[in-house]
Amino acid sequence: MSQLEHVCTICGKDYTKYTCPRCNVRYCSIPCYKQHSDRCTDEFEKQNVSELLHLRDFKYVTPEVRAKTLEILKKWHEEQEDDLEDDFYDQIQGIDIDGEIDLNSLPEQIRKDFEKSLNDGRMSTWLSSWKPWWLDLSSSNFVPKLNNIPLLSTLCPKVSPYIINFILDLSFAYAHMLRFFNGDIFSKENVPEAFHLLGSICSTVSNNRNVYHYAEQVLDTWRCGDCSSYFCNLVDDLIMIFSCHENIYHVLQDLQMLFELVTKFNQVTTDARKQAKHLERRMVFFISWNRDIPEGYLPAKLKLEECKNEELKMKKELENFNVKKEKNQTTLIEEI
Repeated sequence: MSQLEHVCTICGKDYTKYTCPRCNVRYCSIPCYKQHSDRCTDEFEKQNVSELLHLRDFKYVTPEVRAKTLEILKKWHEEQEDDLEDDFYDQIQGIDIDGEIDLNSLPEQIRKDFEKSLNDGRMSTWLSSWKPWWLDLSSSNFVPKLNNIPLLSTLCPKVSPYIINFILDLSFAYAHMLRFFNGDIFSKENVPEAFHLLGSICSTVSNNRNVYHYAEQVLDTWRCGDCSSYFCNLVDDLIMIFSCHENIYHVLQDLQMLFELVTKFNQVTTDARKQAKHLERRMVFFISWNRDIPEGYLPAKLKLEECKNEELKMKKELENFNVKKEKNQTTLIEEI
């Protein structure tokens, strides 16, 4: 995991948490992202808008994507100089984009004006900065889809007590993956890369048959050598995710959909598609476990909180040690 340790290439002051998905520049914060290249930012945001409107290759449109698309359309309408219909927002609200999003869904004149706004760059000013859903749960539109999830007892008569440790490992990888891709894991170009990333950092995905008997084993795996700040950031993410078992549905169903998309990609190998199919079925099992054992996540939640306290304690001890060391050196210099 030491390869995850990098210093921000923009400010050079902090460890990187994210990577620009367009130019692969590593950065630590939203200000650094906006600073690294206005042109890259504009082009990337313009591309995001285009992809929002051309998701016909995928059947999966999340509530977040739908809400974001409607928000962009509304902002576009507010900036138009010509008077459009007063009921414009009612019109776009009624557009069926649950199955696919397409410019052809818009009335002709609206579509032409919208494309003009997209091409002249104004659209990029309407896109808000991405923030992980677990940091803003109040605005999340996620609803678990459990209709086709079988009972846990029908999938496995005797459930392993180690299931939660695998879910914990997956959740670490999921949080890192979403930050790495700025949340954009379902776009056509990122699906195979996101799948590859998961396989390279998560033993539960790579199928190396590791068995985590204790949550501490998962935590030790995700400690990044000397990069304690990166690990602490991940732990903070996981504490938010494990605040309730409904959030774990979000993680598992996002992963399930990612694996399902991989199975339909011709650009990946046959072995990769087979592995993705196996992982998709495994997510169904984990979702069933999370539903039928709603308090099963609590031990992992407690371990995460204990881990956070330990990391803070170690950080404080290190700071005190460095202060004491610096003080001794100063005293020695004065004596000399």
